[in-house]
Amino acid sequence: MDRVPEGRYWNPRPGQGFDPDRTHLVTASTMDGARLFADGTRLRILREALVSALSAAGWVLEAWVALPNHYHAIVRSPLPGQNVLSWAFAAHATSAGNLNALDGTPGRAVWNPPSDIRIADEAAYLAGVRYVMENPVRHGYVRQAETWPFGWAGELSGGADATFMARVMSHGCDRISVPDAFVGPAGEGGALSDSGFSTAPRRLSRWRSV
Repeated sequence: MDRVPEGRYWNPRPGQGFDPDRTHLVTASTMDGARLFADGTRLRILREALVSALSAAGWVLEAWVALPNHYHAIVRSPLPGQNVLSWAFAAHATSAGNLNALDGTPGRAVWNPPSDIRIADEAAYLAGVRYVMENPVRHGYVRQAETWPFGWAGELSGGADATFMARVMSHGCDRISVPDAFVGPAGEGGALSDSGFSTAPRRLSRWRSV
């Protein structure tokens, strides 16, 4: 899968001004976990839909990853108390319509409803960024996160602030619990890999569901 050469879609200085009332992790999967976004063309459809919907709503994309059957996005709202999922439903409608047009499957149901977890503190935020960054490794698509082109780590290409990345990598993400039991090329839920992830359920008490 080729690297995307276009400009950045994520916040170039993530973590600046962290606000627990405005920062969320949003996850959604395809119907039945089908790998509908199975190549670069289709993953670009998903990426562009996410970026356009977030931009239209005024949200900031802090970290993200798109995979063939799901995505994770850490996002920050312009103001506290805003509907965190309105942009996600808009992205789902756009990506489903464009994907179905490409595949010749009008009306096909593509997405399950998205889920939202509010990030309660900065330590959980840093762990969440690492979790999102390493998600393609967890699911067995690549052995190094930065080689997956449809996500924060791939677009970063060494351009992140070294101090920020050191803080991210110092926070383990082995207790994070998010919807993520999706089939990758290595099988159900991924497999052990370079990142040290396993398929065991994850939980991080500093995360609050809303």
